[in-house]
Amino acid sequence: MKNIILALSSLLLTAVAFAQPAAWGTPVAPRPESEALAQSVPIADVHMHFNPKGRQTVAQMLQRMKEGNVRWGGGVGDFADEMQVALGANYLPALGQAEFTKVLLSSGEKELLNLEHPVFIQFFKDAEVLMASGKARGFGEIHIDNKTTVNFNDPFGRSISLDSPVVKRMYEIANAHSGFVQIHYDKNYQTVDQIIAMAKRFPKALTIVAHCMPKGAPDDIRKIFDAVSNVICEISGATHIHGVKRIVTPEGINSRWLQMIEDYPDRVMMGTDPCCGLMGRYNEIVQVMRSRALAAMKPETLEKVAYKNALRVFGLPE
Repeated sequence: MKNIILALSSLLLTAVAFAQPAAWGTPVAPRPESEALAQSVPIADVHMHFNPKGRQTVAQMLQRMKEGNVRWGGGVGDFADEMQVALGANYLPALGQAEFTKVLLSSGEKELLNLEHPVFIQFFKDAEVLMASGKARGFGEIHIDNKTTVNFNDPFGRSISLDSPVVKRMYEIANAHSGFVQIHYDKNYQTVDQIIAMAKRFPKALTIVAHCMPKGAPDDIRKIFDAVSNVICEISGATHIHGVKRIVTPEGINSRWLQMIEDYPDRVMMGTDPCCGLMGRYNEIVQVMRSRALAAMKPETLEKVAYKNALRVFGLPE
């Protein structure tokens, strides 16, 4: 676990190095008509990490959620029976992150493509049962490409194809059960086209693009949304708290990202991404998203992004 934490911390530092320049847009201040609503609206956190083997307890996570008025959460691993019992139907249980990371750190990047790896053989047997029973809703956060020249030797780094055997098997299972696959896929020359191709190939599976595509631009998301209907993105992990002032800054949300969200208000969701040592700042992240991101949106848009899109897409109880 210590190695995983160190690797995740290294990944965070890499993200800092590749933060988008301010020239990509200008900060937008809150709308007067949206400020109060942004503070009171309930939130569905679709990028809410909870590690049952870490230093946090279910009680601590529930307290954080209560303080931040976060009523629904999940979407990324690790799968936790304890959290499912505590949140019930308000939990979005996801599979695969722990196993994907275990294979990477124990066997190397190439083995992420090996369906016959013992870890994956057992994992997919379990996944079929959990998805069929409704105990799991999808897969995530599956890191497809997070390797750069800066972190090239990072044990947590990898660069594989989205259309690779193991990931494709996740899509097959998700498609069979109308589930989701949440991917962390840094923008490169093939990212956009691969996401579109996979969405078309598995029309009953929902692709959640984590962080609205690290290193991606609003126009990349527009292209995907225009091409396919079964892809949605979430705006976590792109704040100054994460060291990546790509979407949200202390001065406000980036104007180009805000315009994209307003143009596609039904396709964007909320997330916090309290990874890499940030769990203790969970409510600070929530507050920044409220006061700097949601507050700059039109009232009807901020409600959709905060929770209504998640309730509609996942059938969560209101």
